[in-house]
Amino acid sequence: YRAYLVANIFLKKKLPSQGYDLFSLLGQNPTNAYEESKNRTFSDIIFSDWSQKDAVDKTILSLYIPMPFPMGNQYLFIDNLYSKYETRIRERLKGIVDWNDVEGMRLVRTGHSVPVAAKGLIADGTFERAAASIDGCIHFANQDNWGNPCFETSYGSALRVTQRL
Repeated sequence: YRAYLVANIFLKKKLPSQGYDLFSLLGQNPTNAYEESKNRTFSDIIFSDWSQKDAVDKTILSLYIPMPFPMGNQYLFIDNLYSKYETRIRERLKGIVDWNDVEGMRLVRTGHSVPVAAKGLIADGTFERAAASIDGCIHFANQDNWGNPCFETSYGSALRVTQRL
């Protein structure tokens, strides 16, 4: 498990959805998790009203901010966490959001797991153990169990669980 933050940006106006979830890779593979966390700021942008086909007159953006480096959890409790990430988010959203259109921002520490790939996790059975049912009555349908955070893995995992039920 690694640290994870979620920022909700409350806009005073409508920002048309460009999709449900926009992945923010910035066109390159990360090479250093700690240094890249400073540059990328967030991995995903979720448009709050995408499923309502942009029917509301204001937008909330949810930004997912993984801290996939060792000891990332300790950074969740620093005194200047909010101001540090507000500054990073403002900078990263330039050209997408005018900060004058922001009503507010909420920053939440979450218990969500962040899959961190490592050599041998498939071969040594780690993923199978993480996805295994407990006593035939507790089942796990989650992309995190397979170290591959994507919709297709979530869907496949859910299908496997429904076959067990």
